[in-house]
Amino acid sequence: MSKRADLTAGLQGLLQKTASDVEMYDGVKPDDDFFAGLQESGLALMASRVQVTRKGAIFDHIDENEWKSFFDVIQSFKHAMQWIIADWARYGHDVLGWSFEDMHDLTGYQQTTLKQAAYVARNVGASVRTDASFTHHALVASKSEDEQIKLLKQVKEKNLSVEQLRQLIGESPTLTAADPLGVADFKRQTRTIQRVVERVGRVKTIDSEKERDETLERIARVQEWLDAARALIERVSVGGNDG
Repeated sequence: MSKRADLTAGLQGLLQKTASDVEMYDGVKPDDDFFAGLQESGLALMASRVQVTRKGAIFDHIDENEWKSFFDVIQSFKHAMQWIIADWARYGHDVLGWSFEDMHDLTGYQQTTLKQAAYVARNVGASVRTDASFTHHALVASKSEDEQIKLLKQVKEKNLSVEQLRQLIGESPTLTAADPLGVADFKRQTRTIQRVVERVGRVKTIDSEKERDETLERIARVQEWLDAARALIERVSVGGNDG
């Protein structure tokens, strides 16, 4: 079996298993409530009388209550999809030995996206994950498990946004009256990235997986700042003060 067939077959097998026999490969059972909810709300229905294709869904004479229940399935998978992709990328890399470059060729996803997703899946165990967004979990991925639990609990109790969580754990630019746009933090991050890139360019290697992951996280933060900067520039008027 080719690597491509091996990886896709493994994913198909994972998605076809039921809650009673699926176990995460790190030994942690999936969220039983999640699977139970899917079963009650229409997972069996999806397998029998709703055909889901790449171009949509075909409904085979389902009634109104079944039609409503199926929406719960859609919502559940929508929330879970980033985790499914992340666990898929982690499994492909850690267990099957695929490179992120090969996964990019297979899926079309950027290597950085796949690598960062796998990093989050690797470092945030199934027993720790909550209903918070994938980005919330990505922000706590470098913390210890106890700290992850504590922070994600605060996210739920205080309904913290991604930006509020960043501020809480010090992972966002320090915004002050003198530097409201976080330019100083942007400069610090880019200087650190520059040093790593210059060294890697000379020696053609990186010191550790940890340094690689941390550098990729810094690049992602810089990219977020650049996206915000682009949005700011695009929405301001041209021509300066009219008064």
